[in-house]
Amino acid sequence: MKKHILIALSFLFVAGYASAQTATDAQNIQKAKAAVDGPHRCEEALSYLRLITDSGRSTTDFLLTNAKAYDCKSNKEQAIFYYGKYLEQVPGNDSVKKRVAELKNDQAKAQNTKTNKQEVLVNRTYKQSRDGGPCIDDNDFAWGFSCDMYTGGKSSPFKEAVNFFNVRQVPFAKNHLIFEFTTDLGIALGGRKDWFAHAFNTTTSDVTKVPGSVKIGIDADLCVVIINKHKFGLSAGPLIGISAGLMPDVYMDATSNDYSNPILFAPVTGVRTGFFVSRHFYFTASYLLFLKSSFSNDVQQGTTRTNLNCNSLTIGAGFRILGTTQKHHHHRGRD
Repeated sequence: MKKHILIALSFLFVAGYASAQTATDAQNIQKAKAAVDGPHRCEEALSYLRLITDSGRSTTDFLLTNAKAYDCKSNKEQAIFYYGKYLEQVPGNDSVKKRVAELKNDQAKAQNTKTNKQEVLVNRTYKQSRDGGPCIDDNDFAWGFSCDMYTGGKSSPFKEAVNFFNVRQVPFAKNHLIFEFTTDLGIALGGRKDWFAHAFNTTTSDVTKVPGSVKIGIDADLCVVIINKHKFGLSAGPLIGISAGLMPDVYMDATSNDYSNPILFAPVTGVRTGFFVSRHFYFTASYLLFLKSSFSNDVQQGTTRTNLNCNSLTIGAGFRILGTTQKHHHHRGRD
């Protein structure tokens, strides 16, 4: 008998507790409704809804109020989720369906705006790199033509030279310095008969023909970037390299010897200035000093060497070719 009484009392306690919990859930939901429907106190409404027990979280009142609270906070994702849970139980609520459609439409617009902003950012980055960024900012190549004007008068074997040059340009140290490696192939023209007469120990009148010389030059320079705007750049610095020339035969009237393939060779040092126009054009001016220069020729008596005493002023112009980083930006801008 006592056992039955205890069971009955326990049942009544549990039922009373559950009833109290249900009453508390209903009160908290009502408080949340009042907070979100009237003054739009979104966070206050959510604080009441967090108190709801697990059993009360499946009711339509909780689901709809929770959806409105998240909607109030502009949390579209959570609002759509709870509106959806509500519509699973009340599928005929057209006003809720309409609100869900509006939220989804807002989400789509926001996603499109985000995508457009990303595309604008990529395009802006590409545009800056090609048009608005500094013109010295990537590993580039430059090809072009240059002209040498030899100084020294009678101490120079030639008057001028025309060259085709190729430059590899590598900026570093945040584009404050630029390393350039240059090769050129050209023809030296305007041979001075008086210089060759002295080199061959004869008179000027004995020199009947001084052909042009095929010349090759290799040098490297390390320049300071003085100006680096998006339309114009300027660099200057020292260079070091070598210059060599191979000539056809030099002919003499007064001797029986023709001098076969004389060779001009000279280590060089000097200064170079580079002018960069946008990312497309490159102009250069260099002044080279010929160090311990020599002219060697094979004659019947053996090899003779005659020192040169000349310098050269070189002016060139060429086109710059897009570097690796800029190609990457270019492809990103098109994707």
